[in-house]
Amino acid sequence: MDKRRIYRSMIMLVAALGVLTGCGIGNREENRITEPATIRVMYDTEESFYQQYGMLFSALHPEIEIEVVPTRAANVEQGNQYRAMIETIIDKEKPDVILLDSAQYKEMSAEGRLRELDAFVRRDPLVEEGMVPGVMDYLREMGGGKLNGMTPVFYSKAIYYNKDLFDHYDIPYPSDRMSWDELLQLAARFPAVKEQDSRVYGLKIGSGQESLYKLGDMIGHTLGLSFVKPAQQQVTVNTESWKMVYEMAHKALASGALYRETAASAAGGTTLEIFLLRDPFVAGKAAMAIDGSPLADQIKQAQAMLPDKAVSNWDVVTVPINPSDPEYGAYGFHQIFAINSESTKAEDAWAFIEYVNSEEYARVRAKGNIRDGLSVRKAYIKDDQGHNLEAFYGLKPSKSENDTYEDADLLSDLFISRFDELAESELQAYADGETPLDKALESLQTKAQSMLEE
Repeated sequence: MDKRRIYRSMIMLVAALGVLTGCGIGNREENRITEPATIRVMYDTEESFYQQYGMLFSALHPEIEIEVVPTRAANVEQGNQYRAMIETIIDKEKPDVILLDSAQYKEMSAEGRLRELDAFVRRDPLVEEGMVPGVMDYLREMGGGKLNGMTPVFYSKAIYYNKDLFDHYDIPYPSDRMSWDELLQLAARFPAVKEQDSRVYGLKIGSGQESLYKLGDMIGHTLGLSFVKPAQQQVTVNTESWKMVYEMAHKALASGALYRETAASAAGGTTLEIFLLRDPFVAGKAAMAIDGSPLADQIKQAQAMLPDKAVSNWDVVTVPINPSDPEYGAYGFHQIFAINSESTKAEDAWAFIEYVNSEEYARVRAKGNIRDGLSVRKAYIKDDQGHNLEAFYGLKPSKSENDTYEDADLLSDLFISRFDELAESELQAYADGETPLDKALESLQTKAQSMLEE
């Protein structure tokens, strides 16, 4: 039996269960398409598409056949090479529904390659009702003032904090909309010494972010700083703003309050217990952690299996903000569905996009875990323990680019790689006390400018 026949059998089962249980999905009968049609949908693999979206949609819309255009071959590439491969797939395979990240969505919108969705949305005001604040505004702004795509999920981070550790050391809890300076000062209040052979850290900032360069990169991104302005062929790292950022980052790292992952701690471990407790926050050894929603799932697993060892009394607040722009934070949008402007099946394509962004789909999806991103429908961002998960969407999506390379698509992958390597080296020399910060930034500026002009 081939995969498509297997999927059809599973779809029939899903449809039957829906009828028997009266699940309430598919309430918009007046908008249902009854003419048979086939649409081509771009996605990672056929298997992952049907697991995530396809089976549920096809159970409700048996009249619409879906052919998946896989993009897995492009996933081995990065940066501009990845974007080029995706464009090749679109040009060659001509999918009706295109899957994009935010940078691709912005670029293809500017090129007029996506169909505007506002006319479809105006048919049903409920489409936008109950969505995370700012998401639709963000998509319209990135679309040049038009809604050219919609996303059922988003990715963001929050500050997790261990209430028991804060209470033990009589330190006030973190709060929403702290600045980086406030967060790092709070972390530094935890003692940088071992207690009963168990080290307590003030803050875990995330795997791969522990070097001086990477920590400064995180802070600078929040503050809206950029390393390079490619349109002007100008490196912009030797500035007072970046100097302030790296002084702050260096002080935080020197305090010993930040957890820095080692090769040994990053290893997966040989048992599930070791795997679950390798994260210092889960193990109750870090007072705070900046992380995404999957950490909540890991904590839940650890609590179920290791109740005496895992953190139990925790909550979350928003990530640090830019004091000059306190309402905005960084989001990730990697599953924006759009309609190809060349598609002749816009109505059928919209039926798919409308469903995966519907409350009905969000309700079904909420029965799983939150490892695959958070629903854009805020009513389904919750847990059974009353944690403040609003922290994951309490800030609006930032309108700035998602990294500290302004107009990163204008930079070559080689330049970005070489810049990262150079910045790590120059700033580590400052961290090791081998050179003053002024000299490190000046050297980085000069060498990077020469690289940019090559």
